Amino acid sequence: MTAEKRGAGRLASYQGCSYLLPTVIHCKTPEHALANREFLFPFASVVAVDETEIPRAMGSSLVVTAITKDERMANRQLASPLVGRLNLGSIPTNQIQWDQPHEGNLFDHLYARRAFQRHRVSDLALPEFGPNQSVQR
Repeated sequence: MTAEKRGAGRLASYQGCSYLLPTVIHCKTPEHALANREFLFPFASVVAVDETEIPRAMGSSLVVTAITKDERMANRQLASPLVGRLNLGSIPTNQIQWDQPHEGNLFDHLYARRAFQRHRVSDLALPEFGPNQSVQR
């Protein structure tokens, strides 16, 4: 959709910096490969689906912004385990409230944290690992 309106490429330069311009595409079905993709740049796909199919048709999402006055639709979004964070109304996706659960740095969402401990017992045959060694399976 934006390619038709823009008439040029997506890369823009301004004052020595490069930017990706927003991209909006139209998908005929929710099964289209780009219909429910998220990227780290301004991107949106538009898909016509029956409102009862929302949010299942969208799939899992970190943030959903629902601009609607339909309380039933809002409640379906709120009850869905597929929606990580729900914005009801015209709230920018990157606007967060730190006192809300699941808010935090983007990397907290993208990378799982993992802890590792080992109890040293002399009678167990545990291999010793140096800083550049790993477990071989």
